[in-house]
Amino acid sequence: MELVLAISDGRPPNANRQPLLDGYFAQSTVGTAVQYLVLTDPNCVLPDFPCVPWDDAILITPQNSVQTYWDEAASTKHGRSSGNIKYLFCAEDYVHHRQLSTVKRFAVASLSFDDTDRLLTQLTVSLLMKAMVTKNIYTCAGVANGSRGTIAGIMLDKRETWFEATTNQGSISLMFPPAVSVMPDIQRLSRGLVTMFPDPGSFTIRTSTCAEVQWHQFTLTPAYAFTNLKSQGQAIERVMVDLGSSQ
Repeated sequence: MELVLAISDGRPPNANRQPLLDGYFAQSTVGTAVQYLVLTDPNCVLPDFPCVPWDDAILITPQNSVQTYWDEAASTKHGRSSGNIKYLFCAEDYVHHRQLSTVKRFAVASLSFDDTDRLLTQLTVSLLMKAMVTKNIYTCAGVANGSRGTIAGIMLDKRETWFEATTNQGSISLMFPPAVSVMPDIQRLSRGLVTMFPDPGSFTIRTSTCAEVQWHQFTLTPAYAFTNLKSQGQAIERVMVDLGSSQ
């Protein structure tokens, strides 16, 4: 994986330069400027990744698997550094108002992300975690696909019954998606908090017969890494870009 990044605290040596956003570029060609930002270039001034402000830089990658692993690692890191509990929960799904059998659950698990109405089967949230909305929810308020924010509050479902002994290294597995999750500072919102509930969705599975599954899950995903498509139109202060192939 080859990375290119916007250097904020260094300049390429021996170049006629001027500031460009957080980086610097040689006046000769933009190509030369970009080359100075490639990590493997000998003239690249490497940032101190473990330290502020680069410790929470966003990754942009063409590979969905890389995005998934990066988001998982960044969410775990956030939980450890902040001391906030991670809540793990699966989508709440039913067929004819009844919970799914083992056979039907296996059929759901075999479906792709697109087949399940683009709702994640399992999700992890914690206070102050960066998150992004993955579907249009309140478009009139600017809460649409690609809107980003920070988890500000989590309210557990009233049916939830967990106790301290169920915690595992700072994480709690829930039986139901939280009843309320609040995100402040979503992109394009000028003020206030947005209350979000699990979003309903439906899709069809095939076992011995066809069945329509009704389920509820948040239309959220951790926002520490984006694919190339999701990064379009985003305002990101510091970013690392994977220039590799999507294969």
